[in-house]
Amino acid sequence: MDSPLSRRRMLRLCSVTSIAAFSGCLADPGDNGGLLEILRADAPDGATVTPSGDERLRSVEPIQTTLSRAAERSVADERLDSSGFSEVKAALSPLPFYERSDLQNDGTLPSGIYLRHNGSTYVASLWPYCTDSILGSAESERGDYGRGGCLNPEERPGDS
Repeated sequence: MDSPLSRRRMLRLCSVTSIAAFSGCLADPGDNGGLLEILRADAPDGATVTPSGDERLRSVEPIQTTLSRAAERSVADERLDSSGFSEVKAALSPLPFYERSDLQNDGTLPSGIYLRHNGSTYVASLWPYCTDSILGSAESERGDYGRGGCLNPEERPGDS
């Protein structure tokens, strides 16, 4: 006759089942892609502005394309798949990041990575799409992702 499950065996069984069920569900921010947002903005005092022709940026097609569209419309964003997100993240991560410190007096100057393109100044932010897992989270502090946080799937705009 089979013996009933002891508490220890039951916990072990539940643990193994849970691990198997959730393996692969833990995703890093950007594994689902993300959104590159670039908008025209005056450079704040103390912000370092990186030229778009900088060797770290000039061959990154999503950045150059989005900058060109922002030059026409003052604002542009582009959806990125996971490889595009990784490429843009790698290019933007080492660049100086301007963090606005006083929201009341500095509210119109967004935090981000300031870029110069065709004589104008732009600020770039990279937003990962939130992971689609109850265990994973794309929430972040500033890190590599611009202003922090993530975009939910319903907030994913099209390219503009």
